Amino acid sequence: MLPAEVSSRINHLITRHQPHHDDPSPFFHSQNANFTAYALAANLLDFSHAELNANGRNVDFVLVDGARLAAETFRRYNAGLVSQVNPRVLLELRTWLIDEAKRILAERTNAR
Repeated sequence: MLPAEVSSRINHLITRHQPHHDDPSPFFHSQNANFTAYALAANLLDFSHAELNANGRNVDFVLVDGARLAAETFRRYNAGLVSQVNPRVLLELRTWLIDEAKRILAERTNAR
């Protein structure tokens, strides 16, 4: 069981941004749950939604990238040049993202 403050923080990160179709901010698509969890835990990007990729086999995590930092952040993440974040938050976010991906893939399977 996680402490209440960690659970509260995770819920805030997951729900703080709902898609705004009138928002001119670009979106960044990632299939990497580890990077997406890091970007959310570090407050670098905002979660918009998850969707089935055009190939129909993968799920994209869609992040709001208003400052256009996602590509550089992803490069730095892959190079190991990012600051540390709370590991509990990171784990919970990653678990939630993977569960979201499984849910979307299951919906696709059930729709057939």
